Amino acid sequence: MKHSRLEELRTRAKIRVKNAEKTGTTLSLKQALEESARKQGYADWRDLKRNLEWMDAVYPEGFSRMLNLWFSTTNEGRAYLKTKGGTLIPYGKQCFICDTDYLAQLGLDPQDPDLKAVGPDWSAPVEASAWRRLTARLLKSGKGSKRGNA
Repeated sequence: MKHSRLEELRTRAKIRVKNAEKTGTTLSLKQALEESARKQGYADWRDLKRNLEWMDAVYPEGFSRMLNLWFSTTNEGRAYLKTKGGTLIPYGKQCFICDTDYLAQLGLDPQDPDLKAVGPDWSAPVEASAWRRLTARLLKSGKGSKRGNA
């Protein structure tokens, strides 16, 4: 079973705590986790955890076989979206454009009113409450949990 990025980060934080103990320095696991999150550009551990869980939910293990268009920035993705269509999904600092077949594989009905209310750019949903409902369903679906949870 593949280990999640969260498990890896938690393990590295535990190692830092043990190394600190060896040098007589006090470092709690919580401090090490928070430090790790900030180094990766997140506000705190909870923010990092939420983002990694989101990434696992929208791009589960095994979905790499599905063709999606990847972009380094959201602006690049939006430029493509305007001319070619699809659905832009943020993924960390990157994003990808997918089609309705991909959304269906995630367990979303292409005719779902929430999907239509969110609009094609998930980085800037038209209706935030619809996006929160979709996100909750994706996270509950368990498709992303194959990578493990921390």
